[in-house]
Amino acid sequence: MPLRSVTDIVTQSDMQELVAVYFDKIDPCYGFIDRKLVDQAVQQLWVPGSNLSTPEAVVCGIAALGCAFSNLQDLQTETSLFILAKLLLDLSAEDITYDTATAWVLRTVYLRLTGRPEETWMASCIALHFIDAAGLHCETGTDATFRRAGRPSTPEMNRRILGVARHLNVWLSFDLGRTRVTLQNMSTIPASPRPNDYTTELLGLLFYTENLDPTKSISGPELIKAISEVLDRMHTKPPSILAQCNLTLCLFRRLYTLRWLVQDEILDKIVQLVEKAIQAVHTLLEAGSPWHHMANVPFQSVCTLLAIDTTKSFSLLGPTMSCLSTVSDTYQTKATQDAYTAARALISMHQKRREANVVRQSEMLKLYPIGAPTGTETPGQFSFDQAQNFAEVPWFNEFFTDMEIANFVNGTG
Repeated sequence: MPLRSVTDIVTQSDMQELVAVYFDKIDPCYGFIDRKLVDQAVQQLWVPGSNLSTPEAVVCGIAALGCAFSNLQDLQTETSLFILAKLLLDLSAEDITYDTATAWVLRTVYLRLTGRPEETWMASCIALHFIDAAGLHCETGTDATFRRAGRPSTPEMNRRILGVARHLNVWLSFDLGRTRVTLQNMSTIPASPRPNDYTTELLGLLFYTENLDPTKSISGPELIKAISEVLDRMHTKPPSILAQCNLTLCLFRRLYTLRWLVQDEILDKIVQLVEKAIQAVHTLLEAGSPWHHMANVPFQSVCTLLAIDTTKSFSLLGPTMSCLSTVSDTYQTKATQDAYTAARALISMHQKRREANVVRQSEMLKLYPIGAPTGTETPGQFSFDQAQNFAEVPWFNEFFTDMEIANFVNGTG
């Protein structure tokens, strides 16, 4: 059976719509493709004998992602496009060009949303190896013996494809505990912002992300500094906000394992960012945009809110669980359902631990009862008047950081 073409899978009109979805929903976050060249390729695909300005594998990858982020085509069409893209890549395995690297990055983005972790990590490694072989990681004029980028690519687009590929590979490597790809003579010049694009917001997190390497020792003060800087960054759109929140939660988790004291101001900012991220997930759900952090961030948020363990964090626990439940109901995959089930189990365990502590405290008060000077309380009760009296003693409040106790002592609980 001859290899099918993308023209056998979708019509030209359908392809134009899928390309429009890609550049509307995905390209602003992962901006490393020239739309003019893609539009030209779509026109050329339906003209027999035309030489494509952009390889068909790139167009297929864009179309598959367009399907995933829209309801324009059924799952069979989406799968067919994705499979064809891989077949075309296999046929061009020795074609070391900017376009082949682009097709591999597109494959990684798609697998990040839908595929198995190991397969996705391998795709991200291959993408970086193609970028390396094509010399796209080097600035113009540097020693790049094997630079074979095919059609000319601009330094700015090289920086963008390199940044996106690194971003994907770093997170996939950390998630699986695998080795990430590091390139020699890699450009350190950041990509430039451009209108209606927030790719640079995402790439601006790379420095902090790479410092989370499990093999790298990082101290408490360094983690505090990193968290503060990431919290102070401006992230404007839901996918970028989720990336910011995910990194913040990972930094906090690393800090938590060190048992390092975190200032209340930073904890409050973390809770505020979680609240912002939960709203971002709802926005993406309404838009039908299945970004990969939609289940991960709410789940990690539940863990973090339980660890922070304040009134503010617990007040956000309900909305966070509701968000995770909605994600699980909307995208009924094993990953989303496992995240929801695990979050419920964590809350249940936390509740049982709290209840056990309350029982122990009650037993202690029975053994060591406190009198009731007002004459209205039964023996063993700690009265409100007594709390008010103790609240006037400076050293008393120094023992308490829990907001619920503080509210009770102040008469607002």
